[in-house]
Amino acid sequence: MEEEIGLLTETLKRGTQDVDRQLSEMSKLFSIVVIEPPKGVIYMTTSDFPKTWGVLRGYFGDNFGTYELKGIPKEKIDEVIEENRYYSYSTKHMLMIPLPKNDFFPEGSYLGLTKDISYLKNIKYTINLMLLVVLCLLTGVQILLVNYAMDKVLGALRELNEFTGGLYKEEVFDLSQRFTKRYGSREVDKLIVTLNKLIENVEINIEKMEEFSSNVSHELKTPIASMKSMIEIELVQERSAKDYEETLLKILEEINWLDGMIKELLNLTQNPQSLKRLFKPVDLAHMGNDICDIMEMIAMESGIDLSWNFDDIKDIRVIGDAGSLKQVIMNLINNSIKYNRENGWIRVRGETFENTVKIVVEDCGIGIKKENIARITDRFFREDNVRTHKKSGVGLGLAIVKHILEVHKGYLEISSELGKGSTFKICLPIDREEEKKRS
Repeated sequence: MEEEIGLLTETLKRGTQDVDRQLSEMSKLFSIVVIEPPKGVIYMTTSDFPKTWGVLRGYFGDNFGTYELKGIPKEKIDEVIEENRYYSYSTKHMLMIPLPKNDFFPEGSYLGLTKDISYLKNIKYTINLMLLVVLCLLTGVQILLVNYAMDKVLGALRELNEFTGGLYKEEVFDLSQRFTKRYGSREVDKLIVTLNKLIENVEINIEKMEEFSSNVSHELKTPIASMKSMIEIELVQERSAKDYEETLLKILEEINWLDGMIKELLNLTQNPQSLKRLFKPVDLAHMGNDICDIMEMIAMESGIDLSWNFDDIKDIRVIGDAGSLKQVIMNLINNSIKYNRENGWIRVRGETFENTVKIVVEDCGIGIKKENIARITDRFFREDNVRTHKKSGVGLGLAIVKHILEVHKGYLEISSELGKGSTFKICLPIDREEEKKRS
């Protein structure tokens, strides 16, 4: 509408004869009204637009200025003129524009264009109705989908509840069962997988606990039975003071062995969180040198040559408990001394690989069978052909090493060849934050 009025306004300014043609074209699209305040309204709708102002006045005669434009009161038209704005009334939409000075209409006249917009109401009603129908359909579909999903989930939960209830029968857990059904729902099936893994982990841990309890009972039973037998023998008949002394020394040896096992068991059962509270930056090179200074004398007593070099890790720090890490290194060196050959050797060194620092303990000892390497860190595991009750301890040393390293987010690498020796690598994450502070 504005575009047509702008074009007409420019034409009026130029005073060309195109005014008739433009008004005629516009009258096909709009109802056209020319207003001369305060005289009133001149109404024009015909495509054969009158040529002159005089013809218009002659056409309307005495009614000139009193005509109301198709239901739009004259005062409303005056209001539009005064405020120079659009006006919507009933099913009409009108725009009033002041006309420039021209040869066709009196000075101060306004050109008004009105258009019937009743069809827009029908369109609006149709659109609103369609939106309402679509909204109702979407709501209904959503309700159906939610009900379907809820029924599926609740059905799955009911079956899972029945399954978990069946794991405990007659005061006994049967953890060999697994829930195998799948429902095609990603979240529900993921829950089932997690539940099965949880049951499997619980089953494995219970088996380990039962095995551990059995091993502890066996290890305690052997020295206690030995001490009981020695005491009973001594009580059968009177013996010399020297015999009693020898028996008491043997009993003391058994007691010391029991004491050592209890301490190792306490290390294994220590809460990792309580250990983590002791964590701080640890200088492994400094610690390694101190430990090797002490262990060198023990190695010499067994005829073993111990050498070490920590130059490659002298500026490296790890986060951990210094006491626990010291126990790890000492356990590995002590094992290498214990299971070495006569006049053997042990080499201890530090090295790094990417974000990991490693303490390597290498020996030329008796080695470990290939099939036993994976089990060597299990609790109470001992190789029967090379380890005896008195020499090997209770089989908790490497289990403790593994436990401590796991708490420190580290691990133990083991390689060995039977009859040629073994290599143990303590692997720990490097503390890069501490390294940045020092640099």
